[in-house]
Amino acid sequence: MKKLIKNISILFFISFRLFNILYFNTSLSYNVYAMGSSEQESVYAKANSGCLFFKSDNTSNLSYENIYFEIPKSYFVFVLESSEKYLKVRYLNFIGYCLPQSVSLVSFTPTTPFLTNVSLNIKTSSSTQMRFSPTISNSNTVTDILAGTENIEYIASLSGEIPEGGTSSIWYYAKYTPKNSPTEIFYGYIYSERASLLSDIPLSTESENLNTPNEAPTTLSAESEYENVEISSTLKAVLIALICVPIVVIFLVILIKNKHNHKKLELNNNAIAQNLNNNSNNLNSNIKSKTPIKLFKDKTFYKKHNTNSKIFETPKLSLEDLDIDEDDNLL
Repeated sequence: MKKLIKNISILFFISFRLFNILYFNTSLSYNVYAMGSSEQESVYAKANSGCLFFKSDNTSNLSYENIYFEIPKSYFVFVLESSEKYLKVRYLNFIGYCLPQSVSLVSFTPTTPFLTNVSLNIKTSSSTQMRFSPTISNSNTVTDILAGTENIEYIASLSGEIPEGGTSSIWYYAKYTPKNSPTEIFYGYIYSERASLLSDIPLSTESENLNTPNEAPTTLSAESEYENVEISSTLKAVLIALICVPIVVIFLVILIKNKHNHKKLELNNNAIAQNLNNNSNNLNSNIKSKTPIKLFKDKTFYKKHNTNSKIFETPKLSLEDLDIDEDDNLL
């Protein structure tokens, strides 16, 4: 039974791991690692002017709902995956997509890849709202921000709608933590004319061995050692079925075999018990089947009846073998 439980546990563990690998592996195209490299290398790309940071891989969708912001010019994104149509990248703690031609790959790891330490204050003239997108709508409000609120963390900018009475299309994408509720964190857009930056946005000066978009960098080779193949949902379902069905069959075979062995053992035990019972009956019948034939000097001799058992079998005695006086009184 312990061996059966161990085998079943191993089968379920293998099945569970394969299911996770196939079902949750949603990697598209291939990872971006140096060709022929024995270790995974970091790959960064420098943002060109107007580098849009998309929320989905549909980079042709230019709606506000599909765009985070513009990556600040001269700063970097960490490249996670690559294809001909887009790059999957990370900027700060955001995962998104950008067009390959909007960045330039670099062959070094920047010391300060992302823009940080830039803050803004809300003007004292009036309060404002942080919004989900750079548009004006009653249902688009993340939270209200009081006039004069200071030190809101600036992340990036994006061109959006111009509110009534406004002149600029620039919105600031920011991170806001209310002083009266420090555990809450809000991300959203603040209209630039309602706020003022505390400093100019500096350009990154880190630069070395830039690859222009027209070049074919070796780090994007489809022959990379770490290439991943795209797996469709249908193929995943087929592979999962091909893996799980044999495992279920093996489990049933082991279970049936275990039941068969248990039944066989039970039959053997019954046969042994029956043999012991028969031997006991034969022993009792052997003892009861003896009858006295003569009584000689207070001794009784027995003649054994026909039996196949050899238990308690003694040599047969004849009268000639016995030293007996012929005396009728003995009979």
